[in-house]
Amino acid sequence: MQILGSPLVAVTMLLFIATIAYHMWIGMQEIIVDYVHDEGLKYACLLGNTFFVFAMAFASCFAILKLSFGV
Repeated sequence: MQILGSPLVAVTMLLFIATIAYHMWIGMQEIIVDYVHDEGLKYACLLGNTFFVFAMAFASCFAILKLSFGV
């Protein structure tokens, strides 16, 4: 926990989270587009994928900021 007190480490972790979230979003989007054939279900899955990625990225960034800066 003490290492996250450094602002440099916190910013690096935030960039890492953003990169991982983007990678997860693109990967799941490709899987959904390739394997879901019903258009309505495909749209719902893509919407759910986007919501899930943003929720996880927000929660992760909030946790890093809380640990690092006490925000």
